[in-house]
Amino acid sequence: MGKVAIEPERILVIRLSSIGDVVMATPIAEALKARFPKAFLGWAVDKRCAEVVEGNPFVDEVFVWDRTVRGLFRLGRELRRLRFDLVVDAQGQLRSGVLAWLTGAPVRLGFSDAKEGSRVFLNLRGPRRSPWRRPQEIYLRLLAPLGVRANLDNFPMRFPVGEEDRAWAREFLKRCGLSEGEFLALGPGTRVGIKLWSEERWGRLAREAKRRFGLRVVLLGSPAERALCERIGRRAPSAVAGVAAGEATLKQSAALIEASRLYIGVDSGLLFVAMAVGTLAVGIFGPTRFDLLEGEPSALVVTKQGLFPCAPCKKHPRCEPNEEGIRPCMAAVSVEEVLGAVERGLMVGR
Repeated sequence: MGKVAIEPERILVIRLSSIGDVVMATPIAEALKARFPKAFLGWAVDKRCAEVVEGNPFVDEVFVWDRTVRGLFRLGRELRRLRFDLVVDAQGQLRSGVLAWLTGAPVRLGFSDAKEGSRVFLNLRGPRRSPWRRPQEIYLRLLAPLGVRANLDNFPMRFPVGEEDRAWAREFLKRCGLSEGEFLALGPGTRVGIKLWSEERWGRLAREAKRRFGLRVVLLGSPAERALCERIGRRAPSAVAGVAAGEATLKQSAALIEASRLYIGVDSGLLFVAMAVGTLAVGIFGPTRFDLLEGEPSALVVTKQGLFPCAPCKKHPRCEPNEEGIRPCMAAVSVEEVLGAVERGLMVGR
């Protein structure tokens, strides 16, 4: 790992995707601004994740990639004209490495174990990504060659929520007959199918939350997850106050999470949005690593990974799903276990 003496005037951070990873990378912006307070700081991001960094007080401009190969080169030409002194590739994949190189920046920093051959586009390499550290810490450690010494106590995750988003959330809650702090936010969906939990159990969870805690629920997610949320809503019509999936933008969803008593979801971007806006989150984990959240004060984890030697398998399962399409490590998590975590979370939040 080399070090460089540099006082950049223009810095670009590249973390294109996904939502949760971009949220966890946000401490980079504040740490860089603390070290180089006069520098302009831009952030290149996938269009699906742009809302994560839009409005961040430490990001001067957001550069949005349209997710096409042609768009990547078009964005590269635009960034090259802006003459960045320093690029920080916090993605570590081929597309981010190519984009870093296209900027023409004289200093291009990235992970020493960057994937897909993207290291060839770097000329300054930071530490390897330790499997035993939280991702937020890994991102901050990447900045060590720049003389940045940072920790999460000083540079937390951020997700900006504007007053317009909060106003939208208040209007949505009014339509649902809810007030701030009087509901639970649920995020049952994910683009990675092996992380799904049973629809029947989500419905039962909603019914039991209303019966035990007197709290109805609002279902959140992307437009692609609206049908899932509507099916869950039909399983618990008296407990589900509203379905915001497909109606709310990411920032509006964040405003609803911010207004909720507690968030419950699988391992997806909204789980990390909840943590970033300061709402206690209960995460249901199976095939993905839950230990990365250990020590995180705003998260409670429910998992039965210890029963499955193959877990965590991430995106490479070796097991067969059940009749609902749910993987064994997720099917093993009971409604009672999740309710227990919710009860503990509600006690903490009092």
